[in-house]
Amino acid sequence: MIQAQEWLDRNYPKETRNNITEINISKNYNTPINEYLVGNLKLEGFINLKKFDCSKNSITNLDMNDSINIKKLSCSSNKLKILKLEKLLKIKELECEYNQLNELNLNSCKNLEKLNCCGNKLIDIKINNLNHLEFLYCSYNKLTSLNLINCLNLSKINCDNNRIKEIKLPLNNDRLESLNLNNNNLLYQDLKIFSKFINLKFLDIGNNEFKERKYNRFYGSLEPLKNLKKLEYLDISDTDIEEGLEYLSDSVEEISCSTYNRKQCGVKKIKDQLSLFISFEDDGCFTCKFQPWKKMNQLEEKNKQLQKNFEEERSLCISLQKQINDYFQNNLQLQDDLRQVNMEKQQLKQKLTNIINQQLVSSKVGINLASDKENESIILQNQIEEFDDSFQEEEEEEEGSDCSFEVISQEVAE
Repeated sequence: MIQAQEWLDRNYPKETRNNITEINISKNYNTPINEYLVGNLKLEGFINLKKFDCSKNSITNLDMNDSINIKKLSCSSNKLKILKLEKLLKIKELECEYNQLNELNLNSCKNLEKLNCCGNKLIDIKINNLNHLEFLYCSYNKLTSLNLINCLNLSKINCDNNRIKEIKLPLNNDRLESLNLNNNNLLYQDLKIFSKFINLKFLDIGNNEFKERKYNRFYGSLEPLKNLKKLEYLDISDTDIEEGLEYLSDSVEEISCSTYNRKQCGVKKIKDQLSLFISFEDDGCFTCKFQPWKKMNQLEEKNKQLQKNFEEERSLCISLQKQINDYFQNNLQLQDDLRQVNMEKQQLKQKLTNIINQQLVSSKVGINLASDKENESIILQNQIEEFDDSFQEEEEEEEGSDCSFEVISQEVAE
């Protein structure tokens, strides 16, 4: 073992450090075989350093405060417990995987494009302000949540084998191509969270381990993935996704749907559907070719549609035949009804004829009676007139008698 600071000071005198732009002190590169750099390391005076690699050593503390222009830092496979990079505002790539880091705050590194911090002991990682971040590898840590809501340029995310219960993904990210959430502890939810990532090619939300009841609790249908037209690989092992294969795009090549850890989980239904198209099976792992199933399913669906069309046409023919039979039956009934109407019409006509004849006879009798009455009235009128004439003559005679009586009376008086 070699003290890291001694080795650096011996090989990079302070008066030469201003001109240094790149240093690689990773094991097996500048050190004898089986020799490690150990202890603390401070990069003092390397103000123009752009790349630094100290990976595969046993460094316990790394001070990079003077290296403000650095763009790539590789310090993987050491024994770092703390890594402070607040002053590295220009850094674009950070590789710090396989250390002993508990937390990592990179919000000041706003130009960071690639981060690999896998295999640490991270329980918190602050990267929610990294708008330029494209690649994130944080697998095999102890993360329980992950906020990526503002990381709009992410194209690849590997955060498998953590304890994540909640993940906040960027809502309008059309650049995301690969997402690995395998072996986490995501709460019960369907797949709508992935529906907007239309350029995804790789999606792993399965469970390949089952420890302390820690597993992803996805359930329901694959339908929310129907717009992922570029998806090639999908892992839903040991989840409760149980239907919806028909919604997947033709671009899908393989599906992993193992039930090794949860024998009766919902995905068993999908596994049974794909059982004829196994491409890989080993120690419970179960991967299937999707395209052959897709073609078979399309043929089955086409056959079902043809059968449905046949049944519909058959039902239509039966309905038409029934209508024809009903038509002829109705026509016969109409003919019977027409004959009945004609008979009733003839009967009614005969009745009307009889009534008219009876009325004509009655009218003639009435006319004769009227004539007789008229004659009787004339005779009676004549008799009345004769009586009046006779009565008038009698009055005139009486008046004449009165006049004679008056004359005689006058004569007697005289």
